[in-house]
Amino acid sequence: MQVFNHRELGIENKKSEKGLQILLENFLSEIENQLATIDVKKTVKKLKSNVKAKDPAARESMYSKYMDSIIKSENINDGDEKALQNLSEILGFDKRYTDEKIYLAKCKYLSDRMDFFIQDKKLLPEDLQKIESLEKGLRLSHDDVTNCYGNVARKYVIEYFNEMVADKRISPDEDAGFKKLCSDLHIDFSLSEEQNSVLEELRLLWKIENDKIEPIESDINLHSTEKLFYKTECRWLESRKKTVGYSYMGVSKRISIAKGLFFRVGGGSGGRITEDCLQEIDRGMIYVTDKRIIFVGGKGAKNIPINKILSFEITDDGLKISKETGKSPVLSLANGTLSFAGILSYVIGWSKDFLEEYASTEHDMTLINQVDFFGNKTIKTNGISRKNKSSAALLAFFFGWLGVHSFYAGRIGRGVAQLLLSFTGASFVWGFIDFILICCDEFKDSEGNIIK
Repeated sequence: MQVFNHRELGIENKKSEKGLQILLENFLSEIENQLATIDVKKTVKKLKSNVKAKDPAARESMYSKYMDSIIKSENINDGDEKALQNLSEILGFDKRYTDEKIYLAKCKYLSDRMDFFIQDKKLLPEDLQKIESLEKGLRLSHDDVTNCYGNVARKYVIEYFNEMVADKRISPDEDAGFKKLCSDLHIDFSLSEEQNSVLEELRLLWKIENDKIEPIESDINLHSTEKLFYKTECRWLESRKKTVGYSYMGVSKRISIAKGLFFRVGGGSGGRITEDCLQEIDRGMIYVTDKRIIFVGGKGAKNIPINKILSFEITDDGLKISKETGKSPVLSLANGTLSFAGILSYVIGWSKDFLEEYASTEHDMTLINQVDFFGNKTIKTNGISRKNKSSAALLAFFFGWLGVHSFYAGRIGRGVAQLLLSFTGASFVWGFIDFILICCDEFKDSEGNIIK
């Protein structure tokens, strides 16, 4: 397929900007079929003598037009890559600049195609085959592929995740679908321990709602018909009276009899001021069976029969359990308070009420904002300048005090300032600093691209 088209040009337009662009495209149309094998030096010489168009934007447009046609073929071969390289030299572009341009164009094309394939958040086997074929056709490595469509993949993974947790339940099918999508898109979905704990609670809520709770293996002795459903680390807390001060009535006087020791005399009467405070009684493991709650701590074991529980409540301190007799303990769990409460409601027979209460409660489900996606690199947005590093460095070294290198880079304001300071020592120092910056690949042109 011919990319460059030959067009007729009137005599009056030969020196206009549009006319020079037409001449350039006509020249490229003549050599297009030989780009992979053409003698670059002779071609550059011929171009300079016949076409005076030096507008970088026009040349870049021509290059992009040819490059896009190669990429859209989805089957790049050695000849295509050589043709792109030769065209880059013919049009006067630095190889590193065009290499990055090709890479970014491939990324955009692949991202657009990926957007089409995964718009329903599912990848069928035939879609995966097409994507794999496209990756090979564009000559992209696995790392390049992950980099290229990382943002597209992330968008769909986030959407899937948010839809999955919207009802505060995670079904096995949703879970499996999410993991498959991450695998197909080369996404390493990594969660913190706390985030994983929340997701486990959502999985458990689905099981409770759908009566899919299964017994787990026990590491303590249970009755022969007793089934264990949950266990975790726990601190057993109870309310205790604590003295916080004293009150006195009547006339009295406090007399100091030694440093730090006082004696009160007179006819006053006093009393303690107390308040209820939660205190840790013991710590260990807590178990929920279909018969009872079992606590095994360092100071002994405790049991709460399921049929003796009047109510329970999730508080800031943990899970407060009210029972028929004795003190009402607060169980401070290492993690999974919601899971513990869900299992407890299940064995008591309060699942429906528990789920309705949970559904009506506001919960922060924005976990995805804190998720790390390892393996996804950020595509470079700061490009490489079309300006030649060697030329810029030589201009800065010999004529930096006049700002010539700044004018060359398109930074007119900087160049004017250096020119105005050309009769001072500051201008020489400034020019030398710019020379160092150019040599260290730290000097940018007017478009913000690094000259390197």
